[in-house]
Amino acid sequence: MPLPTAKAIEIAALVPAASIDPLQVGDGYYLQVDGPVAAKSSKLLRMALERSAKVAIAKYAWNGRERLGLLAANPGGLRLLPGIEDWPAREHNITRYLFLHPTSRDLFHDWNTQIRGCAPWPAPTPTPRSHPPRR
Repeated sequence: MPLPTAKAIEIAALVPAASIDPLQVGDGYYLQVDGPVAAKSSKLLRMALERSAKVAIAKYAWNGRERLGLLAANPGGLRLLPGIEDWPAREHNITRYLFLHPTSRDLFHDWNTQIRGCAPWPAPTPTPRSHPPRR
């Protein structure tokens, strides 16, 4: 039976951020939306959470189980990736940003060296293999 929150997040309550004990909060994850409808509602929710200084208690599905979590806006996180919000929601990908967005070159002292350490640059040409003939 599919979980009701398999493709959505259900907001159960909004509570003041100051009322949450940080020692009770576990690992944090970045929430990435899928599609234009989700991008619009996610942006509205994020703006509301930022303006109200509240966090959302949310139900979501992860690894086949429904879980309860804390959903909070992190404007500081977006400031680390200037210009990423100018891209369409489907392109909000940190790897894509680091390789393609012009402002990402300002994140590292020597961007060319850093990027070359991440991926083959230029892409290596395949080496032909000699295989024994099939019988």
